[in-house]
Amino acid sequence: MEIALHSVSYGGSWPGQATLSLADFLSKAKELGYSAVEIMAKRPHLSPLDLDSDARKRAKDLIAERGIRLVAIAGYQDFSCGSEHSDMARRQKELVYLRETLRLARDLGCGLVRTYAGFYYPEVPFSTQWKWCVDCLKEGTKMAADLGITIGLQNHGTIAQCYRDVLDMVSEVNADNLKIVLDAPALENNNENYDEAVEACGSFIVHSHTSDFSYPSPNRLRKMAVPLGEGEVKYERFVAALKKVGYQGYLSYEICSPLAGGGEIPNLDASAKKSLEYIRGLI
Repeated sequence: MEIALHSVSYGGSWPGQATLSLADFLSKAKELGYSAVEIMAKRPHLSPLDLDSDARKRAKDLIAERGIRLVAIAGYQDFSCGSEHSDMARRQKELVYLRETLRLARDLGCGLVRTYAGFYYPEVPFSTQWKWCVDCLKEGTKMAADLGITIGLQNHGTIAQCYRDVLDMVSEVNADNLKIVLDAPALENNNENYDEAVEACGSFIVHSHTSDFSYPSPNRLRKMAVPLGEGEVKYERFVAALKKVGYQGYLSYEICSPLAGGGEIPNLDASAKKSLEYIRGLI
């Protein structure tokens, strides 16, 4: 197993979180000791909207100059959307975004694009939304196959947030280039057994994100990100289970919610560095 840093950690996605440019993020990853990165396919880092062919070449050169490997591009698709205005072709727009993300991955020499299935909308039957996600992933995997790209379906979002649902969806899509991005925090949130989940997903696991969280108050209504090993997620068990099935991919560290101590650069850096040291000790 190897370790990567996810650019969402410095993407300004959360209130008070500092933002770094792509170039500064790559330098930061190198400075902190990470040899690989995952980069989000949205602003301010790798939005397909902003990257013509020259800009893609510059981005690829930036990554190479830092001596860093780009191991995944994170897409943010929602294939269960669109029920409120069926005339607006929302899922077709999501497929366009996926297609452009896949093309971006090809141009940057990255073989993996992460996606979600979708988020649950209560006005539509779950079975209908499930079918929308399956249909879109079938179309998306065909696009990806033409470009030599693997799509990683993450256990995230309410349509396929449990590992059994992810497995069922992958089976239903039935494409060789659709794999699983299995994340331990989601297993913890859903009270799923780590060993059973990893064993069941087994050879389908192509990537994993690592983050940790704690509850600052007894009512457990407020959740905060903390460095790996300092929260609720049982990484000793998760990494041991990955070793057992022979997983050789990346663990991508991400700060994907407000961080205890604030979102200023020194605190983001401290968490990323502590987490790198912790996960290195496990693998």
